[in-house]
Amino acid sequence: MSSPVLIPQSPCLSIHDFFQKSYVVPEFQRGYAWKAEHVKALLDDLREFLDSPSSVYLLGQVIVAYSNSDADYILIDGQQRITTLILILIVLHKRFLQIPNIHMNMSLNFKASRLGALIMRDSGNHRNELRANVTVSEDGIDLLEALIHNKELPVIKNWTQENLLDAFDTINEYFDEYWSDLGQIPSLYEKLVNRIYMVRLELPEIDTAVETFEKINNRGLGLSSSDLIKNVIFYRVQNDTLQDEIAAKWGNAAEILYGCQTSRIRNMEYLLRALIFKTTGDLVSARNMRTLWAQRLDTQQRAKQFALSLPHQAKYLKNIDLGKTPNGNDIQAFQGSRYFGTVQHFPILLAGAHLAADKFEFLAKIVEDRTVISLFSKERPQDYERIVPKWSYAIANLSQNATLEEIREASEPAFNDVKRILELVRVNMQMLRTRNSTGKKRIRYLLARISRKVMFDASIPAIPDLAAILKTSRITQGKSILGYDIEHIRPISTYSGEDITDSLGNLVLAHPNDNRSAGNEDPLSKVEVYRTSNLLLTQSLCRIEQLAINSAAKSVVNRIHEVSPPYLHEWNDESIQRRFELYWQIFLSDLAIPVK
Repeated sequence: MSSPVLIPQSPCLSIHDFFQKSYVVPEFQRGYAWKAEHVKALLDDLREFLDSPSSVYLLGQVIVAYSNSDADYILIDGQQRITTLILILIVLHKRFLQIPNIHMNMSLNFKASRLGALIMRDSGNHRNELRANVTVSEDGIDLLEALIHNKELPVIKNWTQENLLDAFDTINEYFDEYWSDLGQIPSLYEKLVNRIYMVRLELPEIDTAVETFEKINNRGLGLSSSDLIKNVIFYRVQNDTLQDEIAAKWGNAAEILYGCQTSRIRNMEYLLRALIFKTTGDLVSARNMRTLWAQRLDTQQRAKQFALSLPHQAKYLKNIDLGKTPNGNDIQAFQGSRYFGTVQHFPILLAGAHLAADKFEFLAKIVEDRTVISLFSKERPQDYERIVPKWSYAIANLSQNATLEEIREASEPAFNDVKRILELVRVNMQMLRTRNSTGKKRIRYLLARISRKVMFDASIPAIPDLAAILKTSRITQGKSILGYDIEHIRPISTYSGEDITDSLGNLVLAHPNDNRSAGNEDPLSKVEVYRTSNLLLTQSLCRIEQLAINSAAKSVVNRIHEVSPPYLHEWNDESIQRRFELYWQIFLSDLAIPVK
């Protein structure tokens, strides 16, 4: 279509209004590049807003040019967000259609149709075909169309397709985690499409749009919270030489953060929010950070000291992200949270950067375990986040040589309601199944953790770290990486109709060479697989006289058999339930937080 105007337009549109038009990614754009962490970060932002009392949320600005093709606009800037949004709408639409008897409910049916119209449009070829409202980069068009129309997926041949499919799976898992109740879907739809807004900067032609995009980037328009806080510091510090020094320190800190592995913390805004938590003890939103920092950086001296400390704080945060102590030493405690990719607890660890090494390690164990049980209990992330500022503040105010008891007392905010949370953990652990990707990941973690705990209890030398036990078997660059399989003690192929067969109590870790050679044999036929395992927990499926282990290990195995007898010859539902009880007791014994 030809340009209706010669001057830029910049309407602020709800998601519903934004997708009344169609968009095409131009050929010169790179493909869809977002990874799971980028998608999760966007979903976290949307969920935080949807759970808040705020009436509207501005997602940002996109730049478009008028199109002469079938699409209404050419998408110059904003491809990653807009493509991710259309994937979110696709997942939401599929969930909508799963609502029981939706076609008998006129209101719900209308909303589902309205949502479908945001995703698809008439192709205009007179064959009544519907095409996506976002024409993604050419490499991904077929895949997106297949996802929309529930067709067989094409063979993945490029990274754009791979990223699109990974993003789609990530969004589905996120819905399973936070919006699994189909009764929530209509309300979620209303909030998502009517309360989230974007600014669409419309320009008459591609050249103008690209030029505008480059100028906006170069001039740094659209200031973030961190930009505003930087301006506060410069306002307080009037000396030109000192401003140059502060600018250099700020740039140094930003460069350090850019090197973090986790994309969600690769920005000054995350660091500044973590620091305001430990400074105030309050849950401060990104929107309110500038005001609070302005109150605290109220003199030139305070502003200067704070700015000059930022590279050190950034380095501490980067080390934590790498699974190390703030000072860069190796530590075992972070391997679970790294495995699940959570960063909510980082501000607490940053607040404890001043603690002596052994004291920090004690804190890290508490923080790690509280984070893990939050994940397994399906505690609302916002409920856990409310604990973080108070906990950070209490830890930050401890002396360098604080005692273990003082650290435990400062961690009291994390222990409230732990008994109820652990009850939820137990229930959710019983519900885990390997056929669900999220469940399989959590099962692997639990089996790895309790396997390691059993080795500690038996004083086995050279115990592998958790990350080594968490490895799965795979081929990377032509090399075979040997990890562990999740082995069904009672084969699922024989008992496929029984849900308990795929539950935690019927599962154990085994080396793939052993496990796969055993195939789908009955439990008693796999004694040799279990007996020769290098994991004592797996070996404990055998009778004590079948094992070549020392007295300390025998003592541990005997205690295991008191809870879960090695009855492979009649491995039944009761055996599976007993095995689950064993796993639960070992898990509780490994927690660094009070469990009663």
